[in-house]
Amino acid sequence: MTRVRKVEMSKMRLEEQARYSKELAQVRDEMEGTWQKRLEALRQRESEFNEKLSKREADSEQQLYAHRQRMLSDMETVRRRDAESRRHAQEAQQHIARQVLKS
Repeated sequence: MTRVRKVEMSKMRLEEQARYSKELAQVRDEMEGTWQKRLEALRQRESEFNEKLSKREADSEQQLYAHRQRMLSDMETVRRRDAESRRHAQEAQQHIARQVLKS
């Protein structure tokens, strides 16, 4: 009788252990699924953030380039005006010098 009880108890323990192992595997699978979804969501957010950052950097670079080009254009305009003013001043001095020599 005791041997039958021991066998039954062993069988019950094995069944219980199998049931808990199965339950644990299900919980583990559920948790892994949840973590996979969270990980994918985080990766998606990271990807979107990187895209936005790249776009902002590109926009900033374009704005800086446009600003540099405007500044170069303005500097060239100033140089031309300065050269023209000097030429006019030199012509005026030459004209005055000719007038003085004529008198």
